[in-house]
Amino acid sequence: MAVFIRFRFSKLKELKYLSHLDIINILSRALARSKIKVKYTQGFNPKLIMALSNPIPLGVESYGEYCDIELEDDIEVNEFIKKFNSNLPIKLIVNSAVKLYKKPPSLMSQIDLLLYDFKIGIIFNQKLQPVFKEKIDNKEFSFKDSFNIEKLNQFYKVEDAIEFVCNLLKFNILNSEIGISKSVYKIDCSYGLFSGLLGFKLKVYGYAKTIQNLNNSIFKYNDFLDNLKSFIFLLNNKEYEELFKLNKDFAKIYEDEILFISDFDMNFFIHSTFKKDVFIIHRNKLINPLKILSLF
Repeated sequence: MAVFIRFRFSKLKELKYLSHLDIINILSRALARSKIKVKYTQGFNPKLIMALSNPIPLGVESYGEYCDIELEDDIEVNEFIKKFNSNLPIKLIVNSAVKLYKKPPSLMSQIDLLLYDFKIGIIFNQKLQPVFKEKIDNKEFSFKDSFNIEKLNQFYKVEDAIEFVCNLLKFNILNSEIGISKSVYKIDCSYGLFSGLLGFKLKVYGYAKTIQNLNNSIFKYNDFLDNLKSFIFLLNNKEYEELFKLNKDFAKIYEDEILFISDFDMNFFIHSTFKKDVFIIHRNKLINPLKILSLF
């Protein structure tokens, strides 16, 4: 009886510099050391029957990598994860797995979207930094009663300024003339504290393949990152005319926020990026490759 396992794994820290082929070799050797009986191809040079999800750019951490393998013998999922992880590097971890008794569709054919997180940090000048010092030290994103009205008002202005930057960035990307807009399914933006810094997080859902009737293009991480860097450069250098060329109304609607960013010299920078997950579009819902197997 054929046994198939689809598992999800993370590739973190220094392992982000390993190539797609390197990861295949590490997984193959770990399976051999764990004594898990995996099926191989027939012929003179047999190879492990293994299929990974879409390769990611070198130097990007990932929490959402997937792999399909076929086994010779049945095994409990928990035992599989335990044996496998005990033979993998510490920064390469199998998080979850699903077992099937019939071959699932290939990962590459199923995956429609790639989810990347981009964390944008904010540096304030000396005038504004004291407003956030206490709450940053306490790892809180809400004011205490001890804050005076002046500080509270400044905090809300910062909230408005961050919201303005999020909206402007989303608009510029989704209406870009350089092809990036066609590669993005949607963008979510939220702000708060991360790693002791105030900033905002972009969740970018990019297309992993062209989909019939959508007239979309494939998401390219490096092109998106270059576009994001250009946006932040223009913002930090107060080149608003270039930023507002796609929508002149932004300058009028967010006039107060623009003045606030300029007066308090708020500077933005890319703190970190990583691949969060991948998804399949199923009946207008986004489902990851493990959960979709319950419908298979």
